[in-house]
Amino acid sequence: MTVPADLSNTNQNTLKELSFDLVESSDNGMWKYYLWKNPEMQFALTYDRGYYECEIVPHNEPINPMGLIRLLRFLKNDANFYKQELIDADLWYTLTVNDYVGLFHKNYNLISDFLKKYNQEQYDRYDKFEFSFEGI
Repeated sequence: MTVPADLSNTNQNTLKELSFDLVESSDNGMWKYYLWKNPEMQFALTYDRGYYECEIVPHNEPINPMGLIRLLRFLKNDANFYKQELIDADLWYTLTVNDYVGLFHKNYNLISDFLKKYNQEQYDRYDKFEFSFEGI
């Protein structure tokens, strides 16, 4: 399995320090998928035509992927969290692979604490959280 070509060695080590192992990778040219797992969660990166998306996938039911930035907006109860950084990235409201790993690492404990008590009710609250990338 291969990691994203633009993932820095520093961020590869960051994922290893958080006990993540790359368990799946797929390269279909313009579309690529990478999945890391640790005992608490899964960290997924999808590359599609020049842009990355990042999702956190819990091990517990419901096993629904949650977009990293949307999840952090929910956990911080701030619909505008990371707004300026997304604008500055100028990547259609996405980030680079290294920026996603850095943001994930910085907020790992917050995400981990949420997933420890994760259940359908928690997911429903996340799913109903009002947020938008429109007009950023």
